[in-house]
Amino acid sequence: MPKQIFNYQHNWFDYRFKDVAYQADNPHTYKLLKTITTSWKQSGLKDFIKTGDWSQISAQRHGDLLSFMLHYEHIYDLFLIDHHGNIVYTVKHESDIGENVISGVIQNTLFAMTVKASLKSGQALFSHLEFYSPSANKLAGFLTMPIMNENNEQTGVMTVHFKMDRVFSAIRGDLLGDCRINNLIWYV
Repeated sequence: MPKQIFNYQHNWFDYRFKDVAYQADNPHTYKLLKTITTSWKQSGLKDFIKTGDWSQISAQRHGDLLSFMLHYEHIYDLFLIDHHGNIVYTVKHESDIGENVISGVIQNTLFAMTVKASLKSGQALFSHLEFYSPSANKLAGFLTMPIMNENNEQTGVMTVHFKMDRVFSAIRGDLLGDCRINNLIWYV
């Protein structure tokens, strides 16, 4: 049974990586990141995200991201982070939007450390679990995926913020035994 549990969990996470890779490779994701990144340079990011321009750009270009998030009940939020570590877009628009994962107030979170590692390595990564303060200290896990431009150059990172209670529920729905959560924590 433990090998079956591990295999199920491994498959579940493999499919999440594939889902996020597909969305990060979507040209609309890159265009949204590029449009916001070039637009905020004049006024500063924290001011720009409060403007009608940010809202208009987001409303016009975030349809695919919003649809992706609403399609999966285990996704709490989606982030677009530029190559300098600036969180330029989130669906939820919590206190972390406009923050910098390299030098801002969230720089020491597992989320920020994973984004920095993904920016540096160009690899998809999972953060492990943490209680994330901008989201009311709920237990969270973050999957990062590089966003590439048309020249195959990394321009940023897309990050999925998982609702861990939903992840655990998905696994509980198919498996029996109390060891499944412990195995999941060891896996991630």
